[in-house]
Amino acid sequence: MAFHDVRMPTGLSFGCTGGPGFNTFIKENPAGLEQRLTRWSSPKKTYFCSYIGDATDDIYAFLEFYYAREGAKHSFRFKDPRDFTSNTTDGRSAPAFDDIQIGTGDDTTKVFQLSKRYTSSPTVKTINITKPVTGTVLIGLNGVSQASGWTVDTDTGLVTFLVAPTSGHAVTAGYEFDIHMNFSSSIDQSLSITMLDNKNFEARGIEVVEVKDSAIVNEELNFRGAVYVDVTEDYFPTIFGGSFYNIDTDGVSRKVVLPSEETTPLGADLYLKSNTPNFNLTDSAEVSIISPTVDGTVYLARLGLDSVGDRKWFVSVT
Repeated sequence: MAFHDVRMPTGLSFGCTGGPGFNTFIKENPAGLEQRLTRWSSPKKTYFCSYIGDATDDIYAFLEFYYAREGAKHSFRFKDPRDFTSNTTDGRSAPAFDDIQIGTGDDTTKVFQLSKRYTSSPTVKTINITKPVTGTVLIGLNGVSQASGWTVDTDTGLVTFLVAPTSGHAVTAGYEFDIHMNFSSSIDQSLSITMLDNKNFEARGIEVVEVKDSAIVNEELNFRGAVYVDVTEDYFPTIFGGSFYNIDTDGVSRKVVLPSEETTPLGADLYLKSNTPNFNLTDSAEVSIISPTVDGTVYLARLGLDSVGDRKWFVSVT
């Protein structure tokens, strides 16, 4: 599969039904109590497009687009007319350089990821933007628009400064964006087009699905999903609470205590990422196993048997 930097004809996107979706695991016990765990830390978008158009021009333009993508083989850009800008009021109005804060200067970091936030009190959900539209990206530093001194990669959404922004200065952005999409496997097998008469055609059920950001997929290592925690006291991750724990501490050394060796199934595993190295990973008896010393290290804790057959957490760097 390759990404083709071209947008699906917008006439089709205006005739689409669909949007974002999550994949939540819902387990109900006999008493009717539920446990809900997210399999994905970010949504995946799916659209079903329908279109009625002029047979002499529109049909051929779409057929050319479909043939060039080789059906479902190659991905492309897709514009959702309901949500395509960084504007925080309606997602459609013109972007401004201070729509979204994408980072804070530290005199060292030069590269920042474009992102968008969806807010419904008390929750803010942040989504990476990887396909900004060429010529629409606006950048600000400390409340001042920056016409130069930076570049943006429209394939990844990464903004790179020539000089690292000053420590404490807010790095902001505004932009239009597309969604990275493929045709579904059903459309790969058969593209159904109905000729209504000699001049008009109709195409229904053209399914397109989002290609998820690989950086996010790496966090969704299995159905239990990713968990982000700010540790302000000793923390006790659980097997069923998540598979990948992103751990930030408050600057004080804290214990991260692994689940009970006796009640946890053999072979169970947890991934733990030390965003700040101020925690001590211990077994269930709070005996130290390892203390991270480098930010960003990912550890795999897996329950196995030691040389004498006792249950033990084995921890390695991934």
